[in-house]
Amino acid sequence: MKVPIHGMLATAAAAAALLAGAYAARADGMAPAPAAPSRPAPSTWTGFYVGFESGWDWDNVEIKGPPRSTYERDVVNAGIFVGYQYQWRSLVLGVEANLIGNEFDDSQNDELRGAHSGNCAGGLLNCVERITDVWTIGPRLGYVIDHPWGGFLPYVTGGYAFGNFDNKKVCGASATGEPVNCGGPLTSPVPTGPPGAGTAQEVGQASADGWFVGGGLDWKIAPHVVVGIDYRHVDLGSVTVANINPETGGFVGYDRVRGTSDMVMLRGSLLFGARDVVAPLK
Repeated sequence: MKVPIHGMLATAAAAAALLAGAYAARADGMAPAPAAPSRPAPSTWTGFYVGFESGWDWDNVEIKGPPRSTYERDVVNAGIFVGYQYQWRSLVLGVEANLIGNEFDDSQNDELRGAHSGNCAGGLLNCVERITDVWTIGPRLGYVIDHPWGGFLPYVTGGYAFGNFDNKKVCGASATGEPVNCGGPLTSPVPTGPPGAGTAQEVGQASADGWFVGGGLDWKIAPHVVVGIDYRHVDLGSVTVANINPETGGFVGYDRVRGTSDMVMLRGSLLFGARDVVAPLK
């Protein structure tokens, strides 16, 4: 019978492995023990931290009227945060403060461009309502999950929020440059320029207190370096905005506005705490 050459090579390799194992057993008196499996080193999360965050923000600001109108926008945001947390076994409890800016766009001029039929003041004016920045402070509760890739900390958070509104009502120009009827005498010349010309009739700012709730995931990629992703919903409730004429400074009227914001942000921070302790093999 003819034996294939690859079958002979496989048989020879198996025999060599058996002989080597027998020789090692005779030399030491016992066979070598298998290597102990390693486990993730426990991560340490106690300490102060500071960082930067940026992502996407969705604003919704409603003028409660009468007449009623709503202005929505999505915009890139950016902010800074600082906090302290303490780890007890696998639980991490902390407190964090954030300052987040939402003014990194040109939406304050949206209603100055193109043709508009009017989205407020009975369809006579075009409104731009924005949340310009948000402050938050509140507790965080997380649970440590250690992995060979690093320590993970999923968490939930919530607490107090404070924000600022920016209100603008604009008399715009039509696509042909003809003026839009703003429903009353203008202190500035009626816009007759190219598409995009317009005159702000009312402007106002106000601040409001509210609340936020959210959660996220932190990933400890080095003893003092943490990256993560965070979501939070902010509700600033309702506030009264006093509007003035931007040219004369005279009082025009009040608006009752309500605003909410939803944010998704990537984060990076430095943790100034105890270094991770490498766990022994078992």
